[in-house]
This record gives sequence, structure tokens and C-alpha cells, in this order.
Amino acid sequence: MKDYKELKLTGTPECQSRLLSGISTESFDGWKRNRALEETLPADGLNSGFYCFTCDERPSRRSANLWLAPKRGAEYYYVTNIIPNQGDRLNYDDYNVILSSFAIRLRASQFSNNVQIIEEGGTLVLDAFLSQEALTCLQRFSRTANKATGSSHHLDKERWFAFIVAAHVESSSLNSSDLLRWLLEEELWPEDQATELIIEYEQQRSLLEYYDKTR
Repeated sequence: MKDYKELKLTGTPECQSRLLSGISTESFDGWKRNRALEETLPADGLNSGFYCFTCDERPSRRSANLWLAPKRGAEYYYVTNIIPNQGDRLNYDDYNVILSSFAIRLRASQFSNNVQIIEEGGTLVLDAFLSQEALTCLQRFSRTANKATGSSHHLDKERWFAFIVAAHVESSSLNSSDLLRWLLEEELWPEDQATELIIEYEQQRSLLEYYDKTR
């Protein structure tokens, strides 16, 4: 599944600061620092060190504002959000194109020496959250179940429960929103049935967690 890319800058604080200060005064590929937007942030200390950069519209990208912030305690900067100047929120493709364009802009700077510009992600796979056993249980259920009835048939329910138990035993971090996307986008479940499964997923995981606590 598609996912939003991530971008972070690592290196000494001095090198990171030199790069961000440097590109603040340079113009490259339609990118420029937007100090006016930075000044709209509350002056409460929580937003100190934030940078905003704006890109103009091109045939391959939308005009947007990209925000960078320091990761507290980790000594690196990362992209916190990209917000379009017009229209609805960015889809995965639009967001990732803009982020990659900014990464190119960073690497082109004469101040990028000794700063690692790390661009990663863009694809979400469930095996990042599930063991092969749990993923196989989920796939077995999804690919044999009647998509019109969800987990109501007793054989489908058994396969669904096998997945729930496997996810619980390994304390899987798979959240309901990512599971819903997988059901809809990868397995082409009807929205109403996929939503019902997500409700079951949340309730059944919570029940098993409660049972473990009260044993």
C-alpha cells in the first residue's frame, strides 16, 4: 500500500543549522523559506526551531508549505507535515513528490556537506506489524471468506479468530486504520463489511488484553 514518505536530517547540530540557514537564503527549483508562516506559530517555546519552506506549483507538483522541526532529544530535523496552498489535503503521490523535491533541493545546497538527508518509506506493508504466521492467518481469512458476510459464517469466523489470537499473542502493533486500508485497497472488501471487521478487531483485541490482565 502507498504511504507517506519520511525525511530527516542527521549530523551535528552545527551542520544541520548551517544547512537550514543556508537554504533559507538560496533560491532553487521554486523553493523558498516562508518566514511569514513561521511567525504565525504561537511563541510558547513548543515551536522553537521550526522551519517552513514553500514550493511553487509545477506540472509535476502542487504548491505547498513544508514544515521541518527538531526531534526533541534525538538531535535531528524531520518533516512534520506538508500542507497544500490550495485545494484538499495531499494524496500519497502528491505528498511524496513534494517531499522528494525538497530532498533534492537539500542535497543541491553547498551547505549539505556532513548532513545525512534520509528519505524513506512510501510503502506500507503489514509484515512490518505482523509475524509471517499472523499475516498468513489474515490472508487465509480474507481470501477465503465471503466478502458479503464478513466473519459471520462459522468457518470464516474460525479463520478470523485464528488471526486475532495470533496478533494478540505476538502483541502486534497493527492499528485499525492500517488494517482497514489493507482490507479496502489490497483485498477489495466492501466498505461496510470492512468497517464491521475493524470494529470486531478492536473489540476482540481489547477483550483478550483485558483477559490477560485479570488472569
